[in-house]
Amino acid sequence: MKKKKRIYGSLIIMLWAPTLFFYIDFNGNAVSDLFSKQALDSYLTKTYLNEPFHILDGFFNLKIGGYTYEGEQVASEKGFEFEVTGALQPKVAFDAKRDTSLRDRLENEASEEIRELLIKDVPDIIHVEVQLDSLTGTLDSNTKWSKTGPLAKPMHIHMMIQADGKTKKDVANTMKAIQQLLNANHYVYDSVTINANVVEGQKMPGYVKFSGSFTSNKTIREKDIQQLSN
Repeated sequence: MKKKKRIYGSLIIMLWAPTLFFYIDFNGNAVSDLFSKQALDSYLTKTYLNEPFHILDGFFNLKIGGYTYEGEQVASEKGFEFEVTGALQPKVAFDAKRDTSLRDRLENEASEEIRELLIKDVPDIIHVEVQLDSLTGTLDSNTKWSKTGPLAKPMHIHMMIQADGKTKKDVANTMKAIQQLLNANHYVYDSVTINANVVEGQKMPGYVKFSGSFTSNKTIREKDIQQLSN
């Protein structure tokens, strides 16, 4: 009889164990949640020594196999997302505050580099703004901008050029020159959008007269340029 009970007990454990592991895999557990919070708290204390954070409630994120938390800066009350992964030795895998600061700096560096490249041959350039995809915490915080750097996706570039006295054909030719310069200098980009603004006698940034966009291999045609105002 005792032998049968042991067999039944073993069968019950065998049947319920996969369900239990499946539940934990999808929902996490109190112990791993506690360890993950402790790891995040230690990381925030060391990384942002003079910027204390409150760790708000998080959730088990099946996509990353770890926990996603919101951390709120005490002084500014701004919220940032953090991801913690690793069951035995949890560590911060994503820091939205660091990611945002690094991305902003790299975008500014890239914008300035491209503007300096173009202004020599395209004096109508007024403004260049680069948009980078999320860096997902993979780059060191001291990383410098490099067009050959490890970015998650090709960048998007927005530009403003001067449209005073310009026709659609002029704008199309300017866009072709920009495309050629970017390609010749081996910039990898998803797309470039351009607004041609009338600025003479206007308060900056003036108003948009023409608008267009292109990819690295798109044929730029005059008929593709939109005229938005006279």
